[in-house]
Amino acid sequence: MGFLVSHHQLIYFSSFDRVKNFYNTLFFDKYGNTKIQGLNSPLFYVGLALKLVLGSLLASNYLTKLFIPFVNYFVETGSNPYDYFAVHGNGTEFPYPPLMLFIVALPRLLLSPFMVHGIEQVTFLHLFSFRIILLFFDVLILVTLLRWLKTHHRKVLLFYWLNPILIYITYIHGQLDVIPVALMFAGLYFMFKDNWLVAFIIIGLSITTKSNMVLLLPFVIIYALKSNTCTWPQLIKSLAAMTVVIVGINLPYLTSAGFIKMVYNNPVQQKALTPLLTFDNNLGYYGVVGALVFLVYRMMAFQWVNRDLLLMFLAFSFGVFTILIPPMQGWYYWILPLFIYFVIKHQSEKAWLFVSLMVSYFIYFGVTASSDYISVFGLLGTKFK
Repeated sequence: MGFLVSHHQLIYFSSFDRVKNFYNTLFFDKYGNTKIQGLNSPLFYVGLALKLVLGSLLASNYLTKLFIPFVNYFVETGSNPYDYFAVHGNGTEFPYPPLMLFIVALPRLLLSPFMVHGIEQVTFLHLFSFRIILLFFDVLILVTLLRWLKTHHRKVLLFYWLNPILIYITYIHGQLDVIPVALMFAGLYFMFKDNWLVAFIIIGLSITTKSNMVLLLPFVIIYALKSNTCTWPQLIKSLAAMTVVIVGINLPYLTSAGFIKMVYNNPVQQKALTPLLTFDNNLGYYGVVGALVFLVYRMMAFQWVNRDLLLMFLAFSFGVFTILIPPMQGWYYWILPLFIYFVIKHQSEKAWLFVSLMVSYFIYFGVTASSDYISVFGLLGTKFK
């Protein structure tokens, strides 16, 4: 007895096969061996469980008093939260462009039927909805590092996946820097595959989640010009597509006074961007501008730029901020994955410097006025229902 297959069924099976083939090409070689060693390691599952538990239990005031109420309002009302909190809040609730809002609001929206309603409500499920999307981007960085460091998957898991600083920033303190950094890594991954259009579009997405990521642009443009694989028409087309992405995502909010105030005129954003835009009597600001100009000039002097050189210059450029300006907790997420790449790839005998950095980080943010070591644990017994 024969079977009749409709035209729509043929399209469905054809689409399914294309998705399956793309998945197999992405994660497996032609012999069926996985391209990404390490995801089946016990270390991966230990880190996964640790992050889910910590992320669902602990949070600083940044997450519970600023980010979550902001997203609650957006999901429950559908209105512009930037304008609302610029008037009814302190104007620092969510200093991120709209794509960041859309990303973190997605799991909150999907889990909304199971949540307690109210703008100020913060429960364990609210924390979980935030951390599950951050975990997705965390895994994206892990996968990229595993692809770049194919024979060092155990070290990648130990140095990156189980890194105490990165776990603290995302799953305890509650900053969102993992998202723009993951998009940066994804853009660089496609750039190193000479897929310029996709690379610059993703970099545009990175900039629309955190404005500071615009710092990438001079270095990736120089890399494109020095790589001998990107033509001027390709570069112009890619930059145009990136510009369309950035403007298109931000356009609905550009006339919002609350958006401008909260994203571009907030104290933390100005703390990082002011050195790039103005000069004043602060020696640190002069140092930041001078260091960045020197790095761009020095990179342009090379006749050819490879992957390691680009990543090194990006690490230096992000590191300038943490050295010359009193840093925020989340800023170290900009440099540590890049630092980890070089520590592992070049099998540095100076790994003790890496350990020293972690110890110094926790000491510094333990004694500063912005320390949240007590509050994130104290919330367990008093904040959540």
